[in-house]
Formats: sequence, structure tokens, C-alpha cells
Amino acid sequence: MSLIKFQISYHTNFGQEIYVCGSIPELGNLDETGALKLTCEGEVWSAETESKTTGQIEYYYFLKEQGKTIRKEWGSHRRLQVEKSKMFFVQDLWKNKPYHGYLYSSAFTESIFFHEKANSTLSYFPNSILLNVICPFVKKGQKLVVSGEIDQLGNWALNKAKPLDYVGNGEWQILLNAKSLPNEFYYKFVIVDEDTRQSIHWEDGGNRILSTQKAKNQNSVWVEMGLQFHYNYFWFKGTGTAIPVFSLRSESSFGIGDFLDLKKMIDWAALTHQQLIQMLPINDTITTQTWRDSYPYSAISCYALHPIYLGLSAFPLKDQSKMNAFLEEARKLNKLADLDYEKVLSLKKRYTEHLFEQEKDEILSSTAYQVFYEKNRFWLFSYAAYCYLRDKLGTARFTDWGEFAVYNEQKLQQLIEEDPEAKIVTDFYAFTQYLLDKQLGEVQVYAHGKGVALKGDIPIGINRDSIDAWTTGYLFNMDTQTGAPPDDFSFFGQNWGFPTYNWCAMEQEGYAWWKNRFCKMADYFDAYRIDHILGFFRIWEIPMHSVQGLLGYFSPALPYWPEELNLAGIPFDEERMTKPFIHEAFLPEIFGEYTPEVTAEYLEVSGWQRFNLKKEYDTQRKIQHFFGGKADVKNLKIRDGLYALCNEVLFVRDRMNHNLFHPRITAQHSYSYRYLDDNVKSAFNRL
Repeated sequence: MSLIKFQISYHTNFGQEIYVCGSIPELGNLDETGALKLTCEGEVWSAETESKTTGQIEYYYFLKEQGKTIRKEWGSHRRLQVEKSKMFFVQDLWKNKPYHGYLYSSAFTESIFFHEKANSTLSYFPNSILLNVICPFVKKGQKLVVSGEIDQLGNWALNKAKPLDYVGNGEWQILLNAKSLPNEFYYKFVIVDEDTRQSIHWEDGGNRILSTQKAKNQNSVWVEMGLQFHYNYFWFKGTGTAIPVFSLRSESSFGIGDFLDLKKMIDWAALTHQQLIQMLPINDTITTQTWRDSYPYSAISCYALHPIYLGLSAFPLKDQSKMNAFLEEARKLNKLADLDYEKVLSLKKRYTEHLFEQEKDEILSSTAYQVFYEKNRFWLFSYAAYCYLRDKLGTARFTDWGEFAVYNEQKLQQLIEEDPEAKIVTDFYAFTQYLLDKQLGEVQVYAHGKGVALKGDIPIGINRDSIDAWTTGYLFNMDTQTGAPPDDFSFFGQNWGFPTYNWCAMEQEGYAWWKNRFCKMADYFDAYRIDHILGFFRIWEIPMHSVQGLLGYFSPALPYWPEELNLAGIPFDEERMTKPFIHEAFLPEIFGEYTPEVTAEYLEVSGWQRFNLKKEYDTQRKIQHFFGGKADVKNLKIRDGLYALCNEVLFVRDRMNHNLFHPRITAQHSYSYRYLDDNVKSAFNRL
């Protein structure tokens, strides 16, 4: 039996209470309903408990008010090794989120500032003092030591100071024999060079004072837990390289940079004292198996890795003649000045199919594969089924899949069980993902060993024909598109084609889709870039009938009622202001010599000198479809001119409430605006 006394200083308001929750029954087994309540004297809260547990325990503090938890400590749980027949006096400090919280991320703890953990088992003295200090500032090649005015701590000489052991999560600790120490002394923590013991940084502020009297009772351990290393102005500066994996083509590649080539990049980064490699998205994008799939921001899965990045040289074929043939084909592709996406994809798929035939029996029955499959089944099953149906039916547009257009796991499971071909193909795609996962995981471990962190990239949107849209379409606004408003680089704005997020539906599920996505990224990356972060808060939403981005508006936004527009000095005319304004006077400026043909073929008279677009050409999407494959100068000029006519509106109707209207962005550049009188122009500009 051991006795543990907890003590922490915390200023509370009337009615608030401090609890300690931990991994032993006496502290609730990490269930807050069974946590131990502390009592207070002034601002000092304390409690004690006896425990039969030996070994390491975890615990943390939290604050309750009126029966509800209102605050918890930040960061990882505290860890304390307990022994039978010992009395532990634990002095804690509340853990707030520090200004340098980023140093506790895996990019630093597992890579840039990585340190090997010491043996976690302590051998307590009959009278012990345990100092635990939070110091995430110690870089590779550095060490944390404690120096003080006494002989045992080197009399302020750093070459005689006592080193602390690293215990993880930026924490260091040292065990001292209380009997050999004076009752009170001054000390400080210092970051030093591991080899020379030269000072890197003495902690800021005055000297610390340690009183040892409470530790001098028999079988007692005085614990100073969670001491903060005083470093007032620590700012990390690092360097890195942003590079797409596909560009890392090496002599051992199969026509494209792959995960194995990343190791060479990591070697170079470490050699040049860089700390980070940032990549473009590496998720599977295959819908057509053509060059159109090469855009890395249009993934078919937020989880599946792209098969094109599998480093095949790590998986040689046993059939030497086939192996030689593949190597010769790879050499030819490697010599090309530009990447041939389609040929590389075909080569890698054919190779992986041979590899599957060679290794499937051993790998699919292995424990490692089974563990991988069960851990990832929540996305892997639907991914494999999607790939099978895409290949079988010749399209990734799941709305054209007949009975499988609506995702039904039970029906798909039955298909795979009853159709041998479906079973083989889905096993093949799961097998490929297993190899990719294993290989990229090994690359991350390799990077950590070199002190290099890997940074991924999360696209803002999903492919409209993706697995996520197929399986969880309700989480997205499938009747919209996202993009960006016009700027100096894009007069017509940008239309990325992705559906926007249905944040209300996501909130109802506790944002599980996003949490799962981030957790999967953490399997491979220490940091990630979120593409178009603004889109999390305010997205440019474009109607489905648009090709360009000018008819979009920000969502959320505050559109106008017609009455509000009238009060603002704009006599709102829905016909004039929300439908394309087409006047014969400006048509020659757009179409030039083709004006008569355009007027006759694509427009219809709506009034004196006024026209409407004919019904079959009254949206940009219809126009795009009509002119598909017509790439000569004349047709492109007419097509782009008709696009421009579609944009000749002053207001865009709101998607959710058709009685509300958004001012069209940059409408001041339109003919519709030009034909307003000066008073209305001024009123429009004030909106």
C-alpha cells in the first residue's frame, strides 16, 4: 500500500471545485465520475489517497462548477511511478496551454527535437526528491541539466551539473537522494550542449529554492511535478523544402517519384540542415485513368494513397524475365523529359497486379495485413468496392451505377461474397493500400531518425464523384460548387467544381468526418497544410450551372431583401437585374465579326434592342456542353462571349432563400452596370 498526497495551487470562484482523475481505481480509472475531490485552504487544494497499485500511474486535474466540468488541464497526462510502502508528496502546478504549444506536436517531439526516452523505471532512495520539469526547447545534440550551489549539483559548474532524463512529451526528470542534500539550497535548470556542456540557455528569472525537509521522513518521496522551464522568448526558426513527390524521380524510379525516393530527399534535407519536407496531396485521384486524374487536389478518397507512388523496387518479382521487361519499360519512362502520367500509371498497375498474384496468399493471411484491414475498414471496404465498380462499369460517376448508385454496404458485401471477380479485385486494391501504408509509414520513421518532419497537404474540397460523396453525400452540398472570387490573377474567378461542406450535418455528427481525416493524416505526417483555410469559415459558393466563378457569393453571407435594395436607392427590377442583360449595342464589342451569327443562332429578341439567351444556351454549363470539342478560334470566341453574357447580371439569387439576393461581385465591370443611371450606380457601389 502506498500513500499519495496531491497538492496544487489554483484560484477558484465560489462554488468551484478541483478534482484529480487518474489511471488507478482511487482516482476513477480515468473516468471523471470517480475522480477524487480536493479540499482547499485559501488557494491551495489538496487530497490524499492510499493505493495498492504499483508502477506508473497517469493523472490530471479538472475544475467543476455546479456538477459540470468547465475546465481541464492542457496537454498530456502527468505520469508518476509509485511503489508500495512509500509516501508520495506531490506538488503540482496547473498546466495551461503555453505560447509555445506547437513544440508539443509530433513534428517536434518525434522528429525535430526528438530525444530517446530514458528507462521509465525509477529506483527510489529511502528518502527521495523527484524533480519533473517541462522543457520542450531542447534540440537534438542538447541536454537539460540542473545546476546549483551545492556540491551534489556542481556548485554552478556546468561540467559537474546533474543531467535530467527525458521521459517524453517535452518532459525531463531527475531523482535525488534527499539524505545527502542540505535542508534548503538554490538551483536552476540549464540547456547545455550534450558534448561540450557549454551553456545554451540558463533559464530566465531568479534562482529556484528547494526545501528538502519533507522528503527526509522515512520512505517518503517529495515530487515537484510539472515545473516549467523559464524561457520567456523562445522562437523556433527552421528551414524546409516544398516539393511534390512525383517530381522526385530517381534512377530507381518507375517513371515517377515515389515513396522510396522520399528517403533520398530526406537524406538531402538532413545533409543541408533542413527540418521539414512539405508535399502536395498524395491521395488517390483515379477516375478516368487518363492524364486528367493527375490533379492532386481532386482525390477520390480522403484516406487512400495514390497507387502511382508505390516504390516498386522494394517488391521485386520472382519471375526474372517479367522483372527485366518491367525494368526496361521503367528505364524508358525515366528518360522522358516530362512525366507521362498515363503510361506510368499503366506500368505500375500491371506490375502491382503481378505482385499481387505472387504475394497475395502470404500477405492477405498475415497478421499485419489483418490488423491493417480492421483498423482501416471504415474507409477501405468502400474504397475497394468503388474501384471495382469504377473499373467494371467504366465510369467513376456513381450516379450511373444503377443499383449501386446509392451506397449500401450490405449489398456490396453480398456482391463480393458471391462474385469471385469482385472478391479478387477488391482484395487487390486493399492489398495495394496495405503496401502503400507500410511503405509511407517506414518513410516517416526514416525521416524522424534524420530529424526531418513530414508535412502533408489537405485539399479544401472533394471530387464530386469521390467515395466520400458516394458514401456520405449528405455531408456535402452536392448542388453547389466551390471556388474563389475574381482577383488580379483571375478576372472571372475560379471554379474548382468541388461541392461545399454541409456544416450543419457535420456538426450533428460531432465533425467525425474531419476528425477521422486528420487522424489518418497523422499516420504519415507530423504537420499539414490546409488548402484554402478561409473556406472553413467562408466559402465562395457557385451555382451548378456556372463554369466561371463570377456568379458565386460567399457563404455564409447576408443577402438583401428587395425592400432593402429599394431603401438603399436601387429600384429593384428582378427581370432586369437578375437575368442576363443583353443589349444589341455592346454585342459587337464581345463578338466582333461573329455578331450577326450569334444574334441569329444563340439569342432571341426580348424587347427593343434587347435579347435573351435561347433556352438551350441560357447557362454556362449548357454552353460548355454544346461547344465541347470545338477548339478553333471562332468557336472559342463565341463560347467565351456567351459565357460573358451569362454573367451580365447585377444580383444573384440566394440558394437557400430565393427571395434574397447577393450583389454580383465586380459587377462594376459589366455592361449591365454601365447601363444604369449614375444615382443607381452610386447606390450599388455603397452596398
